[in-house]
Amino acid sequence: MAAKTVGARVRAPLVAARRATQGWRARRGDARRAAAPEPARPASLLAHPLFSDLSPSEAAILSVFMSRQTIAAGTVVVRQGARDGDLYLIEAGRAEVRARDEAGASRALAILGPGDFFGEIAFLTDEVRTADVAAIEPLTVLRLGREAYAILSELAAAEELGRVGAARMRVVGRGS
Repeated sequence: MAAKTVGARVRAPLVAARRATQGWRARRGDARRAAAPEPARPASLLAHPLFSDLSPSEAAILSVFMSRQTIAAGTVVVRQGARDGDLYLIEAGRAEVRARDEAGASRALAILGPGDFFGEIAFLTDEVRTADVAAIEPLTVLRLGREAYAILSELAAAEELGRVGAARMRVVGRGS
């Protein structure tokens, strides 16, 4: 029965991941999410400084949970104060990071380009967005959604559980 439970625990997140990566654009009806996302390519992840230390197999697994998106110049990708928590890796193009103070005055904080990423604060902390990020030219990004990351983390935990279980079975002489 334990094997069935572990199998179900691994299968359910995979089904949910497929739904999360395919259906995320339909939830908001927002124009920048209207086109179906392309899957991320493992080679793109390995080329990005944030993930360059992954093995090819790790990049292949992570790529299943990410989507590739092209965003038109002038589009605000994330808004300060929003509750979403997606992480974006820039493949091509440039984006401007702007923050508003309490008085509503906006100031530019940075210009980001290929190899840079944004959205990590909300992604890691589950807090609101701390700044606006807008495409200042056509932007190609790899997007990792919070829901997909949670599923990926669950799969990693299930994999670790399997490794520990197999090791313990070897210790008691029940495994190969």
